[in-house]
Amino acid sequence: MRFILFICVTFVVFAGPLEINAITDTPEPSRAYELGQIDVIDYDLEFELDDSSFFWRVDIEFVVKAEDSIYYLDYIGTRPLICYFFDPASGLWLTAGIHHEDSLLGIEARGLSVGDTSIFSTMGIDIPYGTGFYRDPGGGQNWIYTLFWPSLARYAFPCVDHPGDRATATLKVTVPEGLIVAGGGSFVDSTASTMPEGLVTWTFRYDQPVCTYNISFSAGNYAEIETTALGGALPVKSYAYPSRLTQTQYDFGRIPEMIALWDSLFGPYPFATVGCAVVPMDVWGGAGGMEHQTLPQIGDMLITGSRTYEEFVAHELAHQWFGDCIGIADWADFWLNEGIAVYSEVLWVAHTDGAGAARTYMNSEESYYKTWTRTNADFPVYNPASFLSPIPYNKGACWWHMLRWQIGDDDFFAFLRYYFDRFAFKTVVTDSLKFALEDFTGRGWDDFFRQWIYEQGYPEFLYDERVGRDSLGWFVDVNLRQAQVAPSCTLFTTPLPLELVMHDSSIAVVFTPTSRFQWERFRAPDSIEYVLFDRLNYICGDFTFEPVGIEETPDLPAAFSLSAHPNPFNSAVTIALDAPVGAHGRAPLQIEIFDVNGRMVAQLPSPSVPLPGGEGGDSFSHWEKVAEGRMRAIIWQPSPSLPSGVYLVRARVDDHRSLSGGYRAEPRQAEAGGGAAVKRVVYLK
Repeated sequence: MRFILFICVTFVVFAGPLEINAITDTPEPSRAYELGQIDVIDYDLEFELDDSSFFWRVDIEFVVKAEDSIYYLDYIGTRPLICYFFDPASGLWLTAGIHHEDSLLGIEARGLSVGDTSIFSTMGIDIPYGTGFYRDPGGGQNWIYTLFWPSLARYAFPCVDHPGDRATATLKVTVPEGLIVAGGGSFVDSTASTMPEGLVTWTFRYDQPVCTYNISFSAGNYAEIETTALGGALPVKSYAYPSRLTQTQYDFGRIPEMIALWDSLFGPYPFATVGCAVVPMDVWGGAGGMEHQTLPQIGDMLITGSRTYEEFVAHELAHQWFGDCIGIADWADFWLNEGIAVYSEVLWVAHTDGAGAARTYMNSEESYYKTWTRTNADFPVYNPASFLSPIPYNKGACWWHMLRWQIGDDDFFAFLRYYFDRFAFKTVVTDSLKFALEDFTGRGWDDFFRQWIYEQGYPEFLYDERVGRDSLGWFVDVNLRQAQVAPSCTLFTTPLPLELVMHDSSIAVVFTPTSRFQWERFRAPDSIEYVLFDRLNYICGDFTFEPVGIEETPDLPAAFSLSAHPNPFNSAVTIALDAPVGAHGRAPLQIEIFDVNGRMVAQLPSPSVPLPGGEGGDSFSHWEKVAEGRMRAIIWQPSPSLPSGVYLVRARVDDHRSLSGGYRAEPRQAEAGGGAAVKRVVYLK
């Protein structure tokens, strides 16, 4: 599922779902599932539709798990007309008594024993459209469609309405002639009725287990779009409003390519057919998607003819592997469905637009999660307080992104295939994923699951560094603190990517947090200009450079130092330099400002520093004498267009000598009166 909120004529796109309607947000408990009396094997469903209501009939084949005299099903609706059950001992159909108790339908069926296979057959009429069953206008016509997620199948027919109880199913939908039914599963046939005339019954079959919320159909004057995928082996049939056929053909045009990509990354496509159906989806403002097994529904507001929301289609199709083929055994594990589906959007963007676009897309997914928690309650990914929030969706995707960095691309995609192969057509819980990951990698992942899935929040890192040189060479001491507080997880120990940036190269290292306040020393072959945490944004967290009075410049001669105050700064920073004495009484000074990518963003006026015995010191009115003779300061006021961020101030003094572009003073240069220093400053608008 994915959602967008449209506002007036313009719209705002949320890279994640929204809480729109409580009944379509939070699953309801399944009392029938909790009782554990039966295990449903197969549903034989029939719906007959007219303009105002529908008739239903269902045969439920099941295995008895607990012997009882009354067996309960989830059901909220008008009282069924009649009910029968099959007595395996006599081979006869017997009339069953009915008890309608709030959200349960009780069926009297005495004489059944544990392990028996039986069938309940029941029917009802005059069920109005509304919850789970909808009749809405779209594209100039009316459309009838189902949306049983998360716990709305019980409003349409008796069932065990829980994702942990999956069964095969036959779906029969009777509609007036001229309408087309787009049903999940495989199409079987469409048969005209002789009594009464003017009706056609469309039959579909789910040969693989399906949970109740994924049983679906829609009916209307559809235009059909047919093609194939996987080299012609897989039929692809989609359904469009006739008035928007051209736009839908384009928006759905890369469905075969999506299936081929997921087939290559996840494992063989698990069902016999695939496609998408456009529906009004008014309950979600027309801007949602639902992963119904083999035939996802796409809200009509997402059809633009420009593939604006193509990632949503990729998301719903990825669910055919994760969520439909591999189902969840408990609602608490809902993130297993949505986290990987959101991350599949990132994989699709990487496939179509490259790694850079995928990083940008992933950044937006993480950003929306973190922004959402600033104005809404935070809570764990596991058993979320709000299912249609960005926590199981976006933060779930962040979990997969971090895992990918930790084990590497080759192992990551190999693990996805291993996980799918291990649990295809089964239901799983979060521990199923953890145990599979541990078996695949040969190491434990308890902390990674505990901190990111079972606890809440994300790390807020503060860091600074000190560069130095000793008998072993250059080093940098990195100081990392974690600022997040309870109820967030107060210590995240996920390894962090760190780059040690030198003048013309960098070294990638890993910083592994083990405490909330931690120093770590890293060696380098040259002077380190600065360190950069998580440049490619693999980690779901905030990294803020916050100096604590540590000298950042390399060990240079005492005659050469650079400082900045205040730091961080808001509108202006004072840059002060204690310059060496040059052989000719003055030393040319250069002060340049760079961003962290090495792009020069400013070059400050560079007069000669007035030294004792020199001339013209008072003529440079924009300089303020801080200490007699040696120290001078200049105020830098960044351009209004310059964004907040980390910037590098480079000061170079060269007694009429070239520094060869270096950022530090070599010993011989210092002796001659030359040198350079770099200072990091943090600009916060």
